[in-house]
Amino acid sequence: MVVNSGATTSTNYMVYTDTTAPTGGILLEGGASVTNSLVVNADLPATDAETGVPEIQWSWNQGSTWTGWLPYVANQDFTFATGGLRFMTVQYRNNTGMVSPVYSDSIFINVFGSDYIFYDGFENGGTGEWDGVTSP
Repeated sequence: MVVNSGATTSTNYMVYTDTTAPTGGILLEGGASVTNSLVVNADLPATDAETGVPEIQWSWNQGSTWTGWLPYVANQDFTFATGGLRFMTVQYRNNTGMVSPVYSDSIFINVFGSDYIFYDGFENGGTGEWDGVTSP
C-alpha cells in the first residue's frame, strides 16, 4: 500500500522468482548446410518454464557484436545481399534477466545456383587444387 498526501492507493506488482536460465537453440533453413536462396529462415526455439522468454539477441559475426535485446520471436527470415558462409549466434533472456548459453548454426548461401560446392581444401590445411565435392 502507498500513502500519498493522505490518500490511499494500491498498486499491483509482478514478482518473479527463477533459478535457471532459459534454454534454446537455432536451426537455419531446417538444418540444411547449403541453400540457393538469399533469404534464410531461422527457427529459434527457446523455453523457460519458470518465467518465460521475452527477449533474444543475435550476432552474425560469431558474437563479436550483438543486436542488443529484442522481443523474442520463434521464427524469422533474414535477407542477405550476397552469398557465402554465414554464422548465426543467439542468446535468450528470461523475465528475471538470466541469459541462456550461446547457440550457433551456420549455412552456406550458394548464389551460383548449382547443387554442388567445390572445396579447394585450403580451409582445412590442404594444398591440392580441390579435395571434395558436397551436394545439399
